[in-house]
Amino acid sequence: MKTLDGGLNWSPIIIDSTLTGNEEFRSVKFYDKSFGAVGGKSGILYIYTNIPVEAYTLGLSQLGTSDATLQGGINTHTKSAKYSFVYSRSPIFTGAFSTSETFIQNDSLKIVSGHISGLITNTTYYYFLKVTTSADTLYGDTLNFIPELTLLLFFKH
Repeated sequence: MKTLDGGLNWSPIIIDSTLTGNEEFRSVKFYDKSFGAVGGKSGILYIYTNIPVEAYTLGLSQLGTSDATLQGGINTHTKSAKYSFVYSRSPIFTGAFSTSETFIQNDSLKIVSGHISGLITNTTYYYFLKVTTSADTLYGDTLNFIPELTLLLFFKH
């Protein structure tokens, strides 16, 4: 059983799918809510870690006059998650849009991207990376960009 509130409420968790229910656990020590150990009579030591998912909004890998490719970095530390990029012309994200959610499960920092189009030239856009697990939703920093019209000038000699 697992508690997050000092024992007021408990929820079941599976620490080893091969356990039969007849095991004797003799020692439990948790150093904080992310790391602990449970020792049993049979000599098996179960280590519990709950390293939080990392989510970083990194910037742009491509910017056109009406489209952009947004980049982020994610480490789920083996948890299953979905990610998307949320963007808007409003700094408070009124009328926000989102890229499609993509599944990710990894154990090192992975660079991810999302392509958006239909942008208005010379307009500021705000965006961030959103990562959702079964237990939590995390957000990267909010960044911004402005798609600008590029003019090419040719001079005749």
